[in-house]
Amino acid sequence: MNEAELYAELTQIFREQLRNPTLVIKPDMGPDDVPGWDSGATVAIIMLVEEKFEVEFSAQELKEFRNVDGLMQMLRRHKV
Repeated sequence: MNEAELYAELTQIFREQLRNPTLVIKPDMGPDDVPGWDSGATVAIIMLVEEKFEVEFSAQELKEFRNVDGLMQMLRRHKV
């Protein structure tokens, strides 16, 4: 999957979870940048990403997750 395809898939997950059909995600975007992106939404996003891409993130990876780019890097480490 190339970067554009991955961003498209992540955008759909974020739009659905944050109930924002026009949301455009950017690499440096994090919870402080998007209304509704709280700790509960973060957990739900991670669970949806793990399910969609058939990966399981470690506790250490989750501690390092701060923004969209961090999530992209986590997925790349899992060969997505």
